[in-house]
Amino acid sequence: MAAPRVYRSSSRHDPYLVRGCYMDDRARAVTAVAVAALVGIGGALALEAITGFGPGAAPASSVARVDVPSATTKPSMLTPIPTTLPTRAPTAKPTPTPLPWKATWSKPRRVDQESCGQFAVGIDAKSRYHVVTSCDLRYSVTNADGHWTTTSLADSKAHEPLIAFDGDQAYIAYWRELPWDADTCGGPDSMPPSAGVYYRHRTLPDGGWSKAIPFGALGDHLTGFRVDSGVLHAIVLNQTSERLGTFYIRSTQDPVVSARFRIDARDVSLRVGDDGRARVAYWADGSLFYGIFNGSGFSTSKVATGRTDGPAALILGPGDQPHIVYTIARPTGDGGCGDPEGLARTGTYHATMVDGKWVSERVTKTVGLPSLALDPGSGRVHVIVGNTVYTKEPSRAWASARLPAGVEDPEMRVDPATGRLLLVYIRSSPDGESDGLFAVTSP
Repeated sequence: MAAPRVYRSSSRHDPYLVRGCYMDDRARAVTAVAVAALVGIGGALALEAITGFGPGAAPASSVARVDVPSATTKPSMLTPIPTTLPTRAPTAKPTPTPLPWKATWSKPRRVDQESCGQFAVGIDAKSRYHVVTSCDLRYSVTNADGHWTTTSLADSKAHEPLIAFDGDQAYIAYWRELPWDADTCGGPDSMPPSAGVYYRHRTLPDGGWSKAIPFGALGDHLTGFRVDSGVLHAIVLNQTSERLGTFYIRSTQDPVVSARFRIDARDVSLRVGDDGRARVAYWADGSLFYGIFNGSGFSTSKVATGRTDGPAALILGPGDQPHIVYTIARPTGDGGCGDPEGLARTGTYHATMVDGKWVSERVTKTVGLPSLALDPGSGRVHVIVGNTVYTKEPSRAWASARLPAGVEDPEMRVDPATGRLLLVYIRSSPDGESDGLFAVTSP
């Protein structure tokens, strides 16, 4: 029996498991679910528009640079509800870690004996590791000795859980499945309908989990989640006939009051800056866009153009410097013979903004679903494609190292306090069965 398939959330949009059958996210059709009621929206969330914002000027043309047009504003397709955007001082710069980084991997440690469904990974400010899975919403955390303990929140309807931190508060968010009946694997009715998005929180290190609290709307499927200064930020894909599309949600917690803003894209990667404003990266109409929330929508700049077959991944470095990893796919049809330029561009790329200009370079000619992490202390960037981790030190060329044996399709995080790289993955036994969730670190 083959090992269970790993599901991902966050910035990486992955297939769903439908009664034991798998369906690719790009191929599945939209499910139409009648809207019964809004979940957890009570009143209006005030938004104070910030005017005159725009990313930096367009870069000069060069070999490693991607032309960037003047920033454009993509207004919300919904009526914005005024609010006050939070303002706070930038976070302190972490202590730099030694350079250069070397792939010296620890021995694997078992995180959880169960490995079904999707899982998400997080690291808190005290360097504790956290993992949540959709196996009845199982939650695992490390203690001071680095050993894992696992508890179950007993929610069999939870899907695609995500982890976030805000001070000493840990959060998990997920969408809950409604009762449904699917006759086939695939087709327009094969995606489970959603009762909406819920979150729970607890005080670290020993507080208990709160009850499940709804926010958003009926039909929302969670794909991105962050918490900053008490404000929930989320990206949801809604598949009900009245709210079809992708939305950015800002929500207070007490009381739970949300505002929604449409984004004309399918897969959207989400981060929140030191200024409390959401940042997003997404592909639309053959172009890769980076956007900053301006109070009524997103002010955007174009990062790259081309044909892709996967979502982009976004992270923010010190000073809210954006880093984006994306893929340019092989040309279709004749295998590239009729499109030599397109074939030559195939690969995985890293883009960042330098002096107000987008600078992009190819990391590898390999194309896959990339994972991205950054050490804010050293400025070191890690990109995983396939079974290889590519690392970029400041002022150095990209270097590569193989992942440890048995590590496949890991979820990657960097501990900002130490620079240590964490990989969590499902390990298969010699007979092909799942042996549970495991973790390795480096250095």
